[in-house]
Amino acid sequence: YGSIYDCKIKEQETQRPLIVKAIPFKMIDLMDVMKEIEIHALLNDHENVVTLRHVSLDLMKRTITRPSGKSKKRDEFDGCIYLIMDKCEMDLIEYCETYYKDGLQEDLDRIFYEVVSTLDHLHQYNVIHRDLKPANIMLVKSSNCEKNVWIPQIIDFGIATFKNNMVD
Repeated sequence: YGSIYDCKIKEQETQRPLIVKAIPFKMIDLMDVMKEIEIHALLNDHENVVTLRHVSLDLMKRTITRPSGKSKKRDEFDGCIYLIMDKCEMDLIEYCETYYKDGLQEDLDRIFYEVVSTLDHLHQYNVIHRDLKPANIMLVKSSNCEKNVWIPQIIDFGIATFKNNMVD
């Protein structure tokens, strides 16, 4: 749930672009949002989980305009929770369409290994993602090497839960 918007400012330390996930009050269960924030707090230091930078609460009525194809779409909110996160460059589907056809099987193998390792890390904290799909595996270029190395990052913990909260 929620809508994603590009942020006009960059993260101060790394100068990475940011996005804003706006979650209108009318669409939320506060406990679910608090769980998403708690999961990010547990996992924020992991390279393969998108970094949550800031959480903001807005009680004012707002209208946000965002591009939607050739026209602009207007979203109206009667108060929102905003999650400000690092922006990723593309999802796994875009990556495969762009790069996999060039025969980068080894890179794709490494990406999947990192995703599976990250899931193992989540499970060590008893976190179950529950919505893992190619659209929720984003990629960013590594800033630590000269070559184009793509780092996967898991996003969207909106319906994630803790193992001890699951109903059998």
